[in-house]
Amino acid sequence: MVHRGADQAVDEQTLFPVASLSKWITAYGVLLLAQEGRIDLDAPVSAYLERWQLPDTAPGFNNDDVTARRLLAHVAGLPFAEYMRRAVFEPVGMAKSTYAPLSTLTDTSGSWTAEGTVAPLYSYAALGATGSCPP
Repeated sequence: MVHRGADQAVDEQTLFPVASLSKWITAYGVLLLAQEGRIDLDAPVSAYLERWQLPDTAPGFNNDDVTARRLLAHVAGLPFAEYMRRAVFEPVGMAKSTYAPLSTLTDTSGSWTAEGTVAPLYSYAALGATGSCPP
């Protein structure tokens, strides 16, 4: 196994993780399924789930409102930030980790531009694409 890094040149054969681009690539794949007529973007996703089901949710929440279109737009209404806090962060002792927008928090790390100046902290509508996690 060869690991390329500072001591080895990167070339056209070097593999890189998809990382944050995976969101866009996944969306493209889902949209291809819809274009082929294999899924309906506005049907409840539970109709397509086989090995996993949506968790029981808060009173008044309707799992049938969770569609592929709404998931791709991050507006499906799943209690995401709260779920991640309860199911992921708390069990492993990550008490200060959150998906809340950094612009709404205090004691956050700075963001910097390529020129080395302070960059603004944005509030993203898609909380799954951002968040805060101490080192």
